[in-house]
Amino acid sequence: MKNKRLNELSPLRNMKLWKQQFKVLLDICKGDAADAIYQQVEVILGFREEDFFRKFICYICELQDTTQEQRCKFADDIEKKAEDNSGYVLFGMIDRLDNINKLIIFANLTRARLEEFITIEEFFRLYSLLKRIPYVDLPSLSKYATDYYDENGDTELLYATGALIQTSIDVNGNSKYLLSVLGERLLLWGVKTNVHVLRRQGTDIALNISTTEGVRSIVKNWKQENRRL
Repeated sequence: MKNKRLNELSPLRNMKLWKQQFKVLLDICKGDAADAIYQQVEVILGFREEDFFRKFICYICELQDTTQEQRCKFADDIEKKAEDNSGYVLFGMIDRLDNINKLIIFANLTRARLEEFITIEEFFRLYSLLKRIPYVDLPSLSKYATDYYDENGDTELLYATGALIQTSIDVNGNSKYLLSVLGERLLLWGVKTNVHVLRRQGTDIALNISTTEGVRSIVKNWKQENRRL
């Protein structure tokens, strides 16, 4: 039989209404377990609301001196490129950043776009890079202005995010990495750190003696096989 309380459910339009609807569903279940679940959900949702509000305030405070014309143009850029409502896109980007200090960097990237130092495409790419890099590893980026490798483990992680490129491959494990163009721009426009990256063409490959001998053996065997044919 259909529960009459289900008629109280309505389309969800905001967080407050969501919590009310969730309470209706739990009331249908009844019992101490339902009450305990609802209390926990209220705590979690309260934290999420407060966390987002804290991030949002930090972001807009960093941009309070920008003009309305700049902000409107920025919103139009977002809508055209993301093909979605700019408010939803921007709120989602703010909410997904996992450290309050990243919001300051994100605001710097926004300002760089407002002042047309970067394109809207670069803005989205740099945001993606910022989102994926742990905040604790951001200070390590400047080390890679020259060929570098960190044995503590941040190199592989930063390389996976796209912040670094590999400049040398060493079979002995001494490969080197350098800031990618995106990594350099994140430092320049987001972190506000100006670094000079010396770039060169190609990737160095270092082979040890055993590897070289192995290549020679393969070539020798290939020649012998061809003589038999």
